[in-house]
Amino acid sequence: MGVSSREELRLLQKSKNLQMSKAASILLDEIEKVPPPGLRIYCLGKFRLYRGDEEIPDKRWKSKRPRCS
Repeated sequence: MGVSSREELRLLQKSKNLQMSKAASILLDEIEKVPPPGLRIYCLGKFRLYRGDEEIPDKRWKSKRPRCS
């Protein structure tokens, strides 16, 4: 779950609807218990980077500096 999803849940915690507020609080508590996905880096052959099972394409890197082209 990304940062924006957590922000949305925090907003829902402030809801006047008590059920919605309580549900958002429970979800945030449960999310905190889940460890972040691991990173896998493949350097032999084509360089590849994975977060959990998701491959992170080099287009998503913020800087060109870490690229080894």
